[in-house]
Amino acid sequence: MDQGRRLDLIGGGLLRSAGGWQAIEAMRKIGIHQKSDERMLGDSDFVEEVLSRAKERLQQKYALAARGIGFEQLMQWVSVLTAIPVQAMVGPGKERQSVRARSLLCFWAVKELGMSLIDLAGRLGISVPTVSVAVQRGMKIVDREKLEIAALFECENIKGVPITVNRG
Repeated sequence: MDQGRRLDLIGGGLLRSAGGWQAIEAMRKIGIHQKSDERMLGDSDFVEEVLSRAKERLQQKYALAARGIGFEQLMQWVSVLTAIPVQAMVGPGKERQSVRARSLLCFWAVKELGMSLIDLAGRLGISVPTVSVAVQRGMKIVDREKLEIAALFECENIKGVPITVNRG
């Protein structure tokens, strides 16, 4: 702060990564075009990789929505997978199996459906920090137990079909 306004810290994205407007103009004159996004600081390859990953996640979210897979469906599937009633996942509670089910639900809702922590907290009747911890716990459970949500999505009738989960 005591250094004041610094020119080397002004601008973002391509402008700063390339070394300023003169460098960008020089590259354009010789036919070099770079992918940029003012929200990101990095070279063209980095920006393209980040945007590609974001696009994949968005496409996955919309593909699930197009198949009618939403939060309510996910809750039902987690309920069957864990043998925990949906009501036990909603609201505060520290019973081990309910916490496990809620953690899986929160992780998959954020990762697969793209839901926000605030939205989940409201739907589940718990605090945002509790949802955040549940997402992290759910990620560990999925990794440790090698659970794949794709197995759930392939079931045509969740209530009548036993769920098989790939455990490695």
